Amino acid sequence: MRLQRKELLEDCFDGSGIFLYYFDEPIAKTFIMTLSRFGKLEYFSEFPRPFFRVVSLDGLQMKGVEGEYSIRVLLPSQNRQVLEESVLHFFCS
Repeated sequence: MRLQRKELLEDCFDGSGIFLYYFDEPIAKTFIMTLSRFGKLEYFSEFPRPFFRVVSLDGLQMKGVEGEYSIRVLLPSQNRQVLEESVLHFFCS
């Protein structure tokens, strides 16, 4: 699974940013499980379209649907650059 592009959805007044990260393949359960390295992972497999979200102690949030090609990522204003580099490094490796 490779990252194809990143799209800014919203720059918030507090300095945080909301992005969509697009991949070349649908998001699989195995990939979703690896996102737990960023924080608390909640995976709702019983939904008709399995949904996941990750929330970290430093404010990073990720949300998505298994089988889709994108993940929504909220990068908080505090440590935004560091967190963004960490997410990009993970998605590109």
